[in-house]
This record gives sequence, C-alpha cells and structure tokens, in this order.
Amino acid sequence: MEPLHSFAWYARQIAPSLPKKAFQPEPLRLIGGFIYIFLTMMSSYLIIQYPGNFFVNLLLSIVIGVCFSGMIFLTHEILHGTVVRKKRLQNILGMIFFWPLCVSPVFWIKWHNLSHHIHTQNSKKDPDIKFFFQGNRIWDTVPFILYGIYKLMAPLLGVSIYAHIVLINMFKDFPLKKRLVIILTTIIPWVSWLGLLLWIGPYNWIFVYLIPLFIANYIITLYLGTQHYLNPGTYVNDPLANTLTVTVPRWIDWLHFNFSYHTEHHVFPGMSSKYYPLVKKELKERWPHLYQEMSMVEALKIWFRTKNHEFTFTNLKNTYEIQENKQKYKGVKETFKNRK
Repeated sequence: MEPLHSFAWYARQIAPSLPKKAFQPEPLRLIGGFIYIFLTMMSSYLIIQYPGNFFVNLLLSIVIGVCFSGMIFLTHEILHGTVVRKKRLQNILGMIFFWPLCVSPVFWIKWHNLSHHIHTQNSKKDPDIKFFFQGNRIWDTVPFILYGIYKLMAPLLGVSIYAHIVLINMFKDFPLKKRLVIILTTIIPWVSWLGLLLWIGPYNWIFVYLIPLFIANYIITLYLGTQHYLNPGTYVNDPLANTLTVTVPRWIDWLHFNFSYHTEHHVFPGMSSKYYPLVKKELKERWPHLYQEMSMVEALKIWFRTKNHEFTFTNLKNTYEIQENKQKYKGVKETFKNRK
C-alpha cells in the first residue's frame, strides 16, 4: 500500500537530481512573449488596412488567437515568478500579457497560485472546480446531445467567463486597496478593447479581437478540461493522483511554453517550464506506476463524452469513479487503488 504524498514531498525527492539553473528565473522567455505581441500588432494592422478579403482576415485572426493563447501561457509563468523575480515587474508584465483576457494579475495570484495550487481538486477550496461543478449539475438531466453542443461551444469563452465568475465570488476576500487595484486592472483592458471597437468598427473588431479571443479561450480550455477534470479529488494534494500531463507535438509545446507538462508544474510551480522535461524524466523513473499521462487527443475524447460533474478517468482501460472527495474504484491498477 503506497500513501498519497503532497507536492512538496515529491519536490524534496527530486530537487537534488536537478541542475541548479532549473531553479533560477528565465527572463529570455519574454522574447517569445514580445514576438507574440509583434505578430498580433502586425496582423491587426493588415486586417484594418486591408479589410476586403474575408479568408485572409480569418487566417490573420487565427494567428492573433494563437498569439493571445501564447501570451496567456507566458503570463502564467511570469506570475509564478519563473521569468522575473521582482513582484512589481511581474505585475506589470502580467497585465501586459493578460491584456487579451482582461484578468487582473493581482486577482490571478490569489486565485491560481494561492488557492488552486494549494487546494488542487478540493471541491470546497479549489476555485477551479468549486464554482464550475456547481454550475455543471444543472446539466445532469439534459439529453446528452444538448450537453455535447454545450461542451463544444462553451470553450469559446470558457476562461473569460469563468475568470469573472471566480472574481465575483472571491472579491470579498481581498482588502480594500487590492480591490481597487483589481477593479482598475480589470476595467482598463476592457475599456481599451471597447475603445478599439469604436475606432475600427465592428467588422474589423471581430477579426482583430473577438475571433482571436474565441480561439485563445478554446485552446486554454482544452488544456484545463483535461489536466485536472479527469482526475479525482484527493484529501492529500498529490499531483501524481489529481493532475494529468497531456502529450502534444513538440512544436505545440514550443508555442505554449510547455504548458502540457502539468503534473510537473504542480510539483514545481516555481520552476520555469523549460526544465519540466527533466522533471518528467525523474517522475517516470521513480514512480512509473503512479505517473499519469495521456495524449491530448485521447484525453479530449474522454472529456467531451463525459457528461456528469463527477468525472471518470480512464488509464490503460482501467477506471475509477469519483464521488466528491471519496473514491469508488472499479478495475483500477492495484498500485493506485491501494493509495490511501
């Protein structure tokens, strides 16, 4: 019988085997972010100057959407302190690269770093599932075909909408000074995008912002829907139990700053994702019977066909079913089944 372990326990076992540079910030990651900003500006300029060709504009919108998602993944790293160490600079860069999503970096740190990472998959404390599952229960009696349409369409604005749902629910937890900062850093990006709408007109704005926002939301939601929601809640925050690493082609990892390495991220949230392949190697060598990974395609098949808010995770045709924080097992590997 093998017990569940906290993320800190795994980190202590692995850290001595990793190079010291893995624990240092990687400011050169910003180069990728500024390339994304440059491509966004150039594509937007072409759409505004040459609005006639629908298909060219749509292609440029896709480019902007990919850039938006890359900027958001980079912001995730910045606000974990893995790119620069100074808090003020983190917040400034965070606001710049979070601009498409209109999310305050101050709010994000409380939501993601201090809540989600500390209480991963805890249905009462993890904001990533606390409010999501409450809303999903309304679909339990809906025909699966309607739920399937919802599942296909919801990711278009999933992150944008859910971020503001979490903000509304968590806003009271902030002191007055931070509330004012959060209000300003949320409203200013929204005002700028609405101002852009008035300046360039609805047609251009759809291609410059709305379609790219849909694309960025969809990309991010596909990761979020597979990296946790297929795994159980555990009373110990064990990333090898409650987190899934999805595998994608190397060029996608390059575009998304290794965001697919999610188990690794939950073991070392303060480490640059540049070194997550090394962490993955250590995890698989030490705990090959516990480490959970799946191709993005396979994980999405399971995620899209799962209706209930209590998810079932499938690994090598073995399954276990989750009910709240208690686990009902059915045909799961003995090594995982006996973890208490």
